[in-house]
Amino acid sequence: MSEAIPSTRPALRHCLHRRRLALPDTHTYPPLLQACARLLALREGECLHAEAAKNGFVTLVFVQNSLVHLYGACGLFESAHKVFDEMPVRGRNLVSWNSMLNSFAANGRPNEVLTVFREMLGVDFAPDGFTIVSVLTACAEFGALALGRRVHVYVEKVGLVENSHVSNALIDLYAKCGSVNDARRIFEEMGLGRTVVSWTSLIVGLAANGFGKEALELFSLMEREKLVPTEITMVGVLYACSHCGLVDDGFRYFDRMKEDYGISPRIEHLGCMVDLLGRAGRVEEAYDYIITMPLEPNAVVWRTLLGSCAMHKKLELGKVAWERLVELDPGHSGDYVLLSNLYAAVGMWADVHVLRKTMVKDRVRKNPGHSLVELRNSVYEFVMGDRSHPESEQIYEMLAEIAERLRREGYIPRTSNVLADIEEEEKETALNYHSERLAIAFALLKSLPGIPIRIIKNLRMCGDCHVAFNLISKVYDCEIIVRDRSRRPSNYFVDMLIRYQYKRENYRDMRHVMRMTPNYCVDMLISSVSTMKRKQLIMHSLLILGWFIVSAAGARVAPQEKAESATPIPTLSPPEGNMTFVDGVTWCVARPGVSQEDLQNALDWACGQGGADCTPLQPGGRCYQPDTLLSHASYAFNIFYQQNGNSDIACNFGGAGTIIKRNPSFGSCKFLASETSAASALTRGSMWMIFAAASMMFLHLRVFQSV
Repeated sequence: MSEAIPSTRPALRHCLHRRRLALPDTHTYPPLLQACARLLALREGECLHAEAAKNGFVTLVFVQNSLVHLYGACGLFESAHKVFDEMPVRGRNLVSWNSMLNSFAANGRPNEVLTVFREMLGVDFAPDGFTIVSVLTACAEFGALALGRRVHVYVEKVGLVENSHVSNALIDLYAKCGSVNDARRIFEEMGLGRTVVSWTSLIVGLAANGFGKEALELFSLMEREKLVPTEITMVGVLYACSHCGLVDDGFRYFDRMKEDYGISPRIEHLGCMVDLLGRAGRVEEAYDYIITMPLEPNAVVWRTLLGSCAMHKKLELGKVAWERLVELDPGHSGDYVLLSNLYAAVGMWADVHVLRKTMVKDRVRKNPGHSLVELRNSVYEFVMGDRSHPESEQIYEMLAEIAERLRREGYIPRTSNVLADIEEEEKETALNYHSERLAIAFALLKSLPGIPIRIIKNLRMCGDCHVAFNLISKVYDCEIIVRDRSRRPSNYFVDMLIRYQYKRENYRDMRHVMRMTPNYCVDMLISSVSTMKRKQLIMHSLLILGWFIVSAAGARVAPQEKAESATPIPTLSPPEGNMTFVDGVTWCVARPGVSQEDLQNALDWACGQGGADCTPLQPGGRCYQPDTLLSHASYAFNIFYQQNGNSDIACNFGGAGTIIKRNPSFGSCKFLASETSAASALTRGSMWMIFAAASMMFLHLRVFQSV
């Protein structure tokens, strides 16, 4: 017996030790999952996920929130969305929605961010600062400036503008969308609330928009404020030096980064230095720099060198860079394109054909180029030589007109940018049919005067189109903003923005509804109604039902009054009296301080929602009180726009409207109007009004059931 006791003591001690151990509870998993997310420890996180499921804790909302955050941080946004979908809708809290939004935003999925944001509003969750940052980030990546402005209005309305994270996101939004003045204004309004991130966002934004010297001046001001720059700040500074051709200054800032601020160079900084030398034509020095750099060069660095070789026709060094890229990142379509461009630039057409056959053999597919242009809340997509558009004939006529006017200005097509073995005339034709040329022709045909044209291209804009757009800006005297893919692979995270200042002297009405890309633009009708609360839906349904009864009784309205012509955008006071009658006019009114661009955008939006042909009138007429009853078909949209979109602007969509309950405290305001022929026809046809009312009733009922 005495001999058996020692042999059983280890097992006994192990049993007692297990009893003393505390079992995991509801508060065990969230901090562990957050630690895994911070360390990007996906495997350990998945083990914790399985353990939580085994112990029955995976259905707890704070555990699920941590899992969504973990998978999003590790790049598995599909897994994050799967966990999110498994959560009951009523069980989700604000952290759940923010975690899902952040997962999509961090992984470059702006369309999904906006979709989830709409769902969040549909279940009556009020967004907070974290929500707004994710949505603004998506708008910035999307180039959705109009939506970003509406979010900005909401931010000011609810008082989130004091949140430094939100303000920084606004700076990033406006900078990436080319609205540098707005970015500067937000930066100035932050005052003492500016952080290093604020300075960095504006420095990078200025550099990306071609304001390199201003970016360096801002960095000097930041140093005088005794703020310590971060690693990302220095990337922006080096990027500015690269685009300004300041090679010596770039090396000086690089040395100061190490000596004055103790920042160890990362591969991003070294890539910027390679780009700095390559852009300046010092390709051999860039190669020597890569060979001697303290860190192992990655594919991005070698791709930067290959791009510089293609630009400056350095064939031998380009082949060296290509060989390293094949080892580090085989199958990357961009590398094949760069080498093909290099071969074409030096006239080696046989090698170009061989390389293209190799791409087919290796199943390497090049991303097709396309350009997007946003007009009146719709996004239109064009590809090179596209003739599928309903108005292709007019677009190509406009292209011919543009080409002729540019030729009279001395424009000579840079056929060297066409890297194909074809005749010169064919090269000129190919240049003229680039997707961005089609987009600008369509925009010149359809957009309103005074509104910037914003084009987004998924590939790099060629040098000839760059020159051509510069001349178009002069000839047509209007403003264009083109956002294309990063012009330097080492700076792939910075959007290249090319800004041209101009006004447009020719304006043509938009008389047809064009095709819309659903992945880039959501229907304003559905988004407006689906985000209403139940009480609002009931109220709007009753109002439209009343309008339906009046229409069925044969109510017809004769034109009573038109907006008067006046000088551009006068400041007007409210009219005397409590009732005004308007017919056939779409108008928008804004409080003092609202910019002319915002007011014009609101009018464009109102015309688009009315579905009518809008002919611009000279701004003038009376100043109408916005928070009043408007008895016409678009009442629901008007209320939504005031309550959820922009409380400083209100619009009437045409037709008959009765304005009552004037508020004398409203003060002076701006007024802008457009004649709406279709609106007058709508008020004269009872059958059309009945059909529209019935459609709205059906839509309200469907949305009410879904809510």
